[in-house]
Amino acid sequence: MEGDVLAEQPAGLVRGFLHGAIMPLAMPGLLIGWDAEIYSPRNTGRTYKLGYTLGVDVCGAAFFGWSFRRWSRWRKSGAPARKSMEGIGKDGVHVHPAA
Repeated sequence: MEGDVLAEQPAGLVRGFLHGAIMPLAMPGLLIGWDAEIYSPRNTGRTYKLGYTLGVDVCGAAFFGWSFRRWSRWRKSGAPARKSMEGIGKDGVHVHPAA
């Protein structure tokens, strides 16, 4: 019966946070055309939207933050820098500037 009480109340900050955190899980379904409900139509307004936004941000930082940190460490460790495209012709052949 506790679930019924929860369903009657509009979604607030905490449920907004949870909805935002699980929103990326709905992406594959949305891409193939499923109509997944990713936002509660019955909510408290600003607090729900704040929770939803925080949930999406925290989830993104948790899942993708490690890759950015890893990339940063790799670059600082002396990984070879990407070469500049300056002096490269359209066909990929190095072009010497006129002296």
